[in-house]
Amino acid sequence: MSRSQPFRIAISIFVFALAIAGGLILFSGNSPDTKSKSAAGGGADATSAIWAKGDTWTVLVAQDGAAVSPDTKRSVSNVTYRFRVERAPKGAKGDWGVFVSQDGAEGPFADGWHLTYAEDAKGYMNLTYVAQGAQQRMEASVASIVLGVSFPYEVQYRTAPKAETRIPQSELLAQSTLPPSELPSSGGENGATPPTNAPSVGAGELPPGVPASAVVDAPG
Repeated sequence: MSRSQPFRIAISIFVFALAIAGGLILFSGNSPDTKSKSAAGGGADATSAIWAKGDTWTVLVAQDGAAVSPDTKRSVSNVTYRFRVERAPKGAKGDWGVFVSQDGAEGPFADGWHLTYAEDAKGYMNLTYVAQGAQQRMEASVASIVLGVSFPYEVQYRTAPKAETRIPQSELLAQSTLPPSELPSSGGENGATPPTNAPSVGAGELPPGVPASAVVDAPG
């Protein structure tokens, strides 16, 4: 045996011992306790009784061509809107993002729409903001302007949406004559709902707060 042989054996044993020590350190760092702490620190996407991130559904709006143009014969076609929950909060509180696209949409409508919802204490999802494509989002009070009166959006979801539903356009038009209130009180139908405290003005009457002196008689 050469003089260097014992030295080589000692070096091999030393390297082997270092490898074992490194493996033990790595194993302890990936113990179940460490993994659970890491997962808790990162936070998981929130879920609710209404939906979860990644959920999708489709709404078909039955549009009558004769209602769009008087010169058009009655012809009902379905305009397809596809909804997808694209964003979920990392806790019980926070915003939910829903992306909506319309089949065959052109121009600015081809970019789709982004709807923001917030979950209330009852577990209902309430519309808070709307945005068209990459445009700046606006408060839900102008939803009917940004989305259009034929857009099948919900001011409030109380139950999970069905995978596919069909609604006549006439119903959307009837429900979207006024912007939605911040918190709808009439059941969360499709489209907009007027505030419950909206003033009622009869024929020939002035709206509340308008002085009589502001009215000018028509000439002649």
